[in-house]
Amino acid sequence: MVVLGHTQTSSLEVRLKKLQDLWDKRVQDPLAFVPHEERERLSEEQARDANTQFGEFAMNFLKQVLRKFATSREQSRRIATEWFDEKFLVSVGYGRGYDSKGLVAAAAEAELVARVVDVSGVAYDWADADMYGQYEQVSKVDTRARMPLLSCGDILQILEDQDSYGFDSASVKIWYLSRVLNCLSSSDRAMEVLQKIGAALGRGSNGENRVVLVNAFRDYNPTRVGKTSLIFTIEMVLSSLRQGAGCPVETKSEASYQYFSQDYRAIEVGLK
Repeated sequence: MVVLGHTQTSSLEVRLKKLQDLWDKRVQDPLAFVPHEERERLSEEQARDANTQFGEFAMNFLKQVLRKFATSREQSRRIATEWFDEKFLVSVGYGRGYDSKGLVAAAAEAELVARVVDVSGVAYDWADADMYGQYEQVSKVDTRARMPLLSCGDILQILEDQDSYGFDSASVKIWYLSRVLNCLSSSDRAMEVLQKIGAALGRGSNGENRVVLVNAFRDYNPTRVGKTSLIFTIEMVLSSLRQGAGCPVETKSEASYQYFSQDYRAIEVGLK
């Protein structure tokens, strides 16, 4: 593990504190994630309903991916490939929890442990209560359910200093990033996160690891001007994952959702 000097450590701590303060404020806004041009005309209830419906779309897509993964895993068992260590579904960005309803049950069905990452301390506390509540309910009816893990921190920092966070990207089978890429602080950091995830994707057993991304992509929103968000093309995303993996990747499945004036896409990416 790289030992950071005092100045570098302090710099990272200051940056993390700024990110935490920023997202603590943003996630407490009842209109969080609503496009800026829609904010003045929407009530808090309307925003909550729209985000809840979006979350259902995102989670349903993730469940489809997990069902295919579970089938693939069972096939692996039949050829005597046993998994002795816990494997994870990592959800990056809890936010207000709209896109995480049913996460523990979905992970359990695929015999994975859910792990949630968020930089906001407020979102972390909400996720802690929510994930525990989900686990309490699911564990009553599904013996495969495992207590979820949570990490409070910047995802790029976590991926760069995994030992400090008790994180092992090699054990992650499914990466789930819903409405996250466009919220990262810069395009360079977003692409760097994808490269590191791509490196883990490239280590997947039998090519079964997956990355699930739910985002507004430039391909389908050519004239969209984001006020506080970043917009990427799908090829930019695939290119970064490909670079990290060191081998070809491809979109395995895709679904669309109209969120106000934006065309969102859910894409499943795996090795080609």
